[in-house]
Amino acid sequence: MCFGEYDAVFIADMPKEESMAGAALAITAGGALKAGKTTALMTGGRVWRP
Repeated sequence: MCFGEYDAVFIADMPKEESMAGAALAITAGGALKAGKTTALMTGGRVWRP
């Protein structure tokens, strides 16, 4: 849930974490964002390894 004055949610399916880091840097490089937070989501295949 988002309750700030300005909120946005961006969900992207990227091949690697580095790709998302590059996208986040490109978005914030313009200076329009004051703060940001990224959270990596894990698939079941990454969590469960017998």
